[in-house]
Amino acid sequence: MYTSFKHTLRVLFRYRLYTGFAWIGLSIAVTSVWFIAHYVQQSQQYDTFHPQVENLYRVTMEVIAGGEAEHYATTGFPLGDRLQAQSPGVAAYARLTFHPGVVQLAGETWQEEGIYTANAATTEVLGFEFVSGSAAAPLAAPNSLILNQSLAQKYFPSGEAVGQTLWLEGQEYTVTGVFQDWPSTSHLPVQALLSAPAMEYEVDSWFDLASYTYIRLDPAAQAAALDEQLGQLVEQELDPILEGSGLQVALHAQPLREVYFSSGLVEDVPKGNQAYIYALTGAGWLIFLVAALNFVNLTLTRSTQRTREILVKKVLGMTRRQLWWQSALESWVVATLVVGL
Repeated sequence: MYTSFKHTLRVLFRYRLYTGFAWIGLSIAVTSVWFIAHYVQQSQQYDTFHPQVENLYRVTMEVIAGGEAEHYATTGFPLGDRLQAQSPGVAAYARLTFHPGVVQLAGETWQEEGIYTANAATTEVLGFEFVSGSAAAPLAAPNSLILNQSLAQKYFPSGEAVGQTLWLEGQEYTVTGVFQDWPSTSHLPVQALLSAPAMEYEVDSWFDLASYTYIRLDPAAQAAALDEQLGQLVEQELDPILEGSGLQVALHAQPLREVYFSSGLVEDVPKGNQAYIYALTGAGWLIFLVAALNFVNLTLTRSTQRTREILVKKVLGMTRRQLWWQSALESWVVATLVVGL
């Protein structure tokens, strides 16, 4: 075996132009395919970090006017409360309303985009993991604020963030908790949440489409029953309001794992493109196929150049099986160099 390996290295060095082309071609192909596979695999992990993700849904609203439909990612403020009260299968809901603004602290200001107001159950429904502060209803008190670790370190680099106060758009908030940063594989870039208990009684408009509503079903509940319950809610709450207006509405439930690749919704956050993923996957297979064909072509070309060498080996007593193993060993060494380097 050692002799065969030494002979293989001598052959590869003798035909170093072939070896170089084969190595470069396979290296480029393997590297490209690895990056494509990594990107595609990561894109399939969006939003899977939430506990009970198989039971989480985002509710969207479709508005139909004059035969034309617009599909909104956002819904009216009362939706979560009414749906939980009227639908036995809905265990809890989270409501997030985009609330970017200027944060002020100790004479410094920061413009932040990943801030949302949220109902008290949001942290439990979406599975926030706290590193400090109480995980039990941290948004229950008025003017409460929770931060991710990155913002907490930015605002309070030398001390504990919990119990500190800061100002957002002229309103003072008290930090009640610090949670782990969400992975980059989240369709919603949440960095901080604000409590908004007063809004629960002040806003009662079904058509102030400003909130993202997420619901968690009981494990025993059926997704098909949820669609039926959403239809009943429209009939009971929205159809009487819209009577005579010429407008129609429908509510839809999206599995949370499918939200990142949904498209065509108004007021939605930036998303991925499933067609792009398919195209990348196809490109990866094409690169792999071209590289394999190129390697085979180079091998066949080199084989024709080594006809005399092969005939001499046969005369010296090498069998067809031994010749095949020698060729396979040469290919294996090239492939190992590609993967190893």
